[in-house]
Amino acid sequence: MKLFVLFVSILMSAFVYGQTDELNLQKYWKFRSDFVEKYVKIGPNPGESQPAGLLSPGTCVDNASEWGNIEYGTMSWGDGMIRHGYYLSLLATEFALRKKYDLDLKGIQNELYYAIAAINRLDTKAEVELNSVYFSRAFYDDKLNGFYLREDVGEDFYLNWADDPMHIGCVYSAFYENNNVARVHEPDRGFVVKKTTSYQNVPSLDQMSSVMVGLSLVHKLVDNVWVQPTSSDQGFKLIDEVAAIVDRMVKYASDRNWQLIDVNGWPVANGGGDLVLAAPTFLAAAERITGSIDHYSKWAVRRMQVASTVQYCLTGFGIESGSSDREKACASIDFFDLFQNKAWKGLQAAVPAGIDNNQDNSEYQDWIKGGLLRMPVNSYKWLWKKTIANAYTGLFTDLSSDGKIDALPWPLNKLMFGEDAIAHYNNTIMFNLGVTSGFWSSAQVNEWANITTNRQLELSNAVLYDLTPTKSKTFYQSFLNSMKPEGGYRLKGSNCCPATEEVALFQSDAWASDYRWTHPNSDMGEGGGDGIYPGLDYMVFHNLYYLLYADSLPDFAENFHCFCDAEVQIQITRDHTKAERDARNNLNKKLSYVPTCQPDVFDAVNQRVRSTFTIGPKFSDYTELGILTTKFQRKDVMIEDGGEVNVLSNLVISDGALIIKSGGKLNAISGDVYVEGNSIIGVYGDLTIGAGTKITFGPKATMKLMDGARLFVEANATVNVNSAETIEMSKDAKLIVSDASNEQIIRSLMKVVE
Repeated sequence: MKLFVLFVSILMSAFVYGQTDELNLQKYWKFRSDFVEKYVKIGPNPGESQPAGLLSPGTCVDNASEWGNIEYGTMSWGDGMIRHGYYLSLLATEFALRKKYDLDLKGIQNELYYAIAAINRLDTKAEVELNSVYFSRAFYDDKLNGFYLREDVGEDFYLNWADDPMHIGCVYSAFYENNNVARVHEPDRGFVVKKTTSYQNVPSLDQMSSVMVGLSLVHKLVDNVWVQPTSSDQGFKLIDEVAAIVDRMVKYASDRNWQLIDVNGWPVANGGGDLVLAAPTFLAAAERITGSIDHYSKWAVRRMQVASTVQYCLTGFGIESGSSDREKACASIDFFDLFQNKAWKGLQAAVPAGIDNNQDNSEYQDWIKGGLLRMPVNSYKWLWKKTIANAYTGLFTDLSSDGKIDALPWPLNKLMFGEDAIAHYNNTIMFNLGVTSGFWSSAQVNEWANITTNRQLELSNAVLYDLTPTKSKTFYQSFLNSMKPEGGYRLKGSNCCPATEEVALFQSDAWASDYRWTHPNSDMGEGGGDGIYPGLDYMVFHNLYYLLYADSLPDFAENFHCFCDAEVQIQITRDHTKAERDARNNLNKKLSYVPTCQPDVFDAVNQRVRSTFTIGPKFSDYTELGILTTKFQRKDVMIEDGGEVNVLSNLVISDGALIIKSGGKLNAISGDVYVEGNSIIGVYGDLTIGAGTKITFGPKATMKLMDGARLFVEANATVNVNSAETIEMSKDAKLIVSDASNEQIIRSLMKVVE
């Protein structure tokens, strides 16, 4: 590799590529850098490599008031494996783009490894953790079997961000009983800590369908390479492990009569445990990813009555409001009075859960297998290829009339699903399954996208099956164009004590939720969570768009931009009442955390470095993993005699001067250094461009190597210059190059001054 290459400026690329595509790429890298520091801690430990859904400034979940002495912030998880599917989609698409544009793959491979390994971690601990809900004695081992928790984010996980300016002090998670009032030292409010997970922290169809889309994209786009991030990690081949996970998940359901059976011996108590209609789609995905479906059960057996109602009546699982709802569930089965004893025969031993009645030895399973409806599940592909693919509106009208789908042939038309949207087979789940199966044509997928507004799944389908999207490039680009640089958020403020006024502000153009493609109402700011969102929805869609239209887009490499002209706040006028002004001030305080612009990295030392100072990612182990983040500096900074700066992440010097005085050092150890605008680097001391790192100068940026300066260029380092005028070198400065054969080339591209 030549050490010096001519630099083609980003400004010139605007004449070749659409300016909006360049801007959208800049937004992508901004969100991506924020994401790995603020919304996820990548690694192998509990809670790690599971992205949070939002950050809520100003209050802790469960706290009685946000008006305490310290306004704590909350990190929220919940429905973790749904979001994990999106996370896998992000990593798969970024891997493909990095490979296409010949970018470094180390970091993305390690991040993929931990995201895949997180599924296994949640699988190995699921039974033991859930035993704590039902039993006093665990009787399960930690073998991988395809039954998993939604998340394992513990109550102390917020400590990873305890130094955040938002003062993160609380976690909202499905893994434990939230007690954040105690968490902020107010135990007298009567909240009780339960050191057990919730019986809702289990797989369900919505979780599984989302994960399967993500795993499908990983299988499609990622190389089957061996990855072992550290010597402490077991290591595996990425695609082989994806295939093993898919096999375990599908086998778990098929071995249990195509239901997700919890440790209590009943279907998971969240309405999403019956996979009978979804079975053909999972079998199609499993055959594509694992190569075979011969060892999965092709039959499902069902009774006539709604099994979930029987479950609620006998156990109370899935009913949050107590005994009254349980009594209602029992009363709703009265039309079976004539055959009551026969209908419930065999269920007497199904309560309570325990060693004699569990997911592997289920009295409920024995009971339901005595039903009359025997269905060859893989014979129902036509249901997905025709009925569901083409008759969306009629399907839900039919269902809502009596809880059954009368348009289906016997015995499917006898299945009782309930009058809700196919008992949690909601729009996104059905769309997930249609994409997972590969059964739908581009036209059918486009029609579902038109009805559901879910364009991410439309593009996912096109990428998975090498199809051309129905709409134009400009149509899909418009969604990306509409996202503002600060990212998604929805926040509200109120006056205090008591609150009589409230004011809200949210991101426009349907980016006002944690995942716009699944929340058509809250996307527009109508309800939903209050917080600042990670931009996962934007990033996945951006990469899918990039993969489909790469030939007309700029290089995917990061083009560093800080968007520091953006600002989010609401105006306060004298015409507002005091209550209104207080509410707006409260909202502005929260809006100050919306990530419009990173602080200058040298603010921590007041722009003067007198000792060792490290610029790196928030989590130090990211450097070893090759996971880089980007830091900015816009003010003048001085590295004094005895000062040493070690750069372990990307560093952008923007419209300022960085002076390395005699006796000062700057060492670019990992990541890139980008010098933009009218910035200047003045070197009187030592500047080292480390092995494998890169320094790039924009068209107006310069570097001056003064008398006594030393520029060390190690092997495989790269310096991108705009012209030979970019770097001025005094005849008394020294250039020390590890690869001596390049020294003549280097000197020919530098301007030597007296």
